[in-house]
Amino acid sequence: MVPDEAVQVPHERSSKRPAAEASVFTGQRGIEQFCTVNSTKLFNTLHLSTAFLAKDPSTWDTDQMYQAALKTVKDLAAVNDRAERGLALIQDFNKRLTKNEDELQFLLQVVSEHRRQFPDCRKSTFLAASASSTGSETPTDI
Repeated sequence: MVPDEAVQVPHERSSKRPAAEASVFTGQRGIEQFCTVNSTKLFNTLHLSTAFLAKDPSTWDTDQMYQAALKTVKDLAAVNDRAERGLALIQDFNKRLTKNEDELQFLLQVVSEHRRQFPDCRKSTFLAASASSTGSETPTDI
């Protein structure tokens, strides 16, 4: 839990995001707690030199290897491929399914009602719903 006195909301941007001191998140140890032996995998994957890590961090700004690594990392595009592919798939499916907006809205209502009746894909859920809709207690009476 973050103490209330550590988080300060700027007056001019109170609706945006709160400003908090880094020590609130890093604790007493500092940011180095987020670096592990696995952190070098990023350098290896991107074919970046790690030689600058042995130098004093105050000299990194003038180090060419650091500058090259910094440029490479800044140029990386953060993308959620899975979400983008899923969205594209749904949009493509909707276009092929129907071009009439009323039909699409009706279809979405049917799907929503179906999900309400069958919240999971278990056979027991289907059998219980089938039994209740026919008024019988067992599915063998159907």
